[in-house]
Amino acid sequence: MTELRAVEFGPLEAAGTNGLATPLLLLHGIGAGASVRVPAARTLATRRRALVPDLLGFGTPPWLDVSYGVHDHLSAILNLLERRRLAAGPLDVAGHSMGAILAAELPDRLGHRARRIALSKRSVQQYRQRGPVRPPSQTWRSFLANHRPQIWAADLLTVHTLTYRTL
Repeated sequence: MTELRAVEFGPLEAAGTNGLATPLLLLHGIGAGASVRVPAARTLATRRRALVPDLLGFGTPPWLDVSYGVHDHLSAILNLLERRRLAAGPLDVAGHSMGAILAAELPDRLGHRARRIALSKRSVQQYRQRGPVRPPSQTWRSFLANHRPQIWAADLLTVHTLTYRTL
């Protein structure tokens, strides 16, 4: 199992203790590492734990012989949460780009422990199973209906490809 490197900010006590909020996992996108989320984590960590991992292929050492699929990333994230003792309690998750794709999948793995998720710049179309062609409003409607309890905020207006073209 590949272990992700992560930086952590904020108090180590459990959520609900001394008025602390639910811990927050911040997931970066494919174009940058964890360092881009550090300023936000520092700001948000005054009343909660904030964990910012480098996803597979980011940080040091280089991950040359590792798979980079969504399931590989999710397994590595769950392993990190176990090591940091965050897997058992509630968790808020915020993800951008590739991090948003992973954040949207985490409720399936964490169940009721995934309290809220925030998605930014998530390109759903290339990662969902192909089926009959439907109008875009129906695919988003299905996504929102399936994940409504976990969604805290979502940027649904702009979707970019890996080459930064707007869809």
